[in-house]
Amino acid sequence: MENIHAVESVSGWIGGGNHELKIRFDSQDILIRNLASSKVLVRIPYDAIEVVEAPTTFQVSKLSEREYSPGKFQVGDVRIELPAYWADQLLQHMAAAPPPITS
Repeated sequence: MENIHAVESVSGWIGGGNHELKIRFDSQDILIRNLASSKVLVRIPYDAIEVVEAPTTFQVSKLSEREYSPGKFQVGDVRIELPAYWADQLLQHMAAAPPPITS
């Protein structure tokens, strides 16, 4: 596997539950491992990921600090929600990914 960046720990939602995850970005896909079931490593091609809602910034009041909404994605029937920073990283990798190779 080439162009694999360091593995990062992330707290995110997959399906209906919050999970502690290890994620890694490859040149054409993201690798996700749920720490609760560490034997399962899922490789998801970027072109299979649909952006449901990109992360945004907001302020509750003019005096409050800026907050960030999570990014929401869909892969088939499964919803994935990542904290804003990691959702941004995923969006950048998706945009930079080469088109899938078709034969």
